[in-house]
Amino acid sequence: ALARSPLSPLRHAGETIHVGVPEPSGIDQDRSSGRIFVADDGGELWVLDSDFRRVDVFDLGGDLEGVAYLQRKDHLLVAAEGDEQLLLVDPDTGELLAELDIPRTFRGETILAAGGQGIETLTVVGSRIFVANQAFDDSDPEDGSVLVELALTAGGDLRVVDAHPLPMIDVAGSAYLSQTQELLLVSDAEDTLYSLRLTTLDAVATGAPLTRQAFGAVDLPGTDQEGICL
Repeated sequence: ALARSPLSPLRHAGETIHVGVPEPSGIDQDRSSGRIFVADDGGELWVLDSDFRRVDVFDLGGDLEGVAYLQRKDHLLVAAEGDEQLLLVDPDTGELLAELDIPRTFRGETILAAGGQGIETLTVVGSRIFVANQAFDDSDPEDGSVLVELALTAGGDLRVVDAHPLPMIDVAGSAYLSQTQELLLVSDAEDTLYSLRLTTLDAVATGAPLTRQAFGAVDLPGTDQEGICL
């Protein structure tokens, strides 16, 4: 997982940076301070400065798979696989503020099977929350690859706004490119970066599958990519 700091936009260009995080699985950044947040599979949340030096490590437990910094609240959302939860966390203290359960069904159909292939990505775009899972069978109606849009209710719970089966497998990282209003998805198994315009997504019928024609795609260097931050 690698981020580029707005404080030094070219300092690390072209470099591979080793930060000592075991099994990093998600990354995001506080654009105002340059803090970088990295989630790992062992349940730890790492806070780095803009030069990738460790500031804090918080042990949240479980299998963490994604992280999103909420600028307006100065809070973190952290995706926990298995329990299929979003954790609300204080980025300064690591305090767990809330545990939000992701509904496993939508319109009476199972979209995230209990004990199945759990969520691997988390991206927040305004009030829209997007998660996707790591399924290896894109034809499984109950536990295949799916992009789920969530929203927070007035009562503080999560509800599913929409869910779209995906044409790719092993989605392991995501980010939002604001300049082009595209949601980016990284496929770990395919070593591919997929792009999807939100206007294209919003034009698809509720619950309908997304086709490969809806996505742009570019090959990624290396293998086993798990996170992306812009």
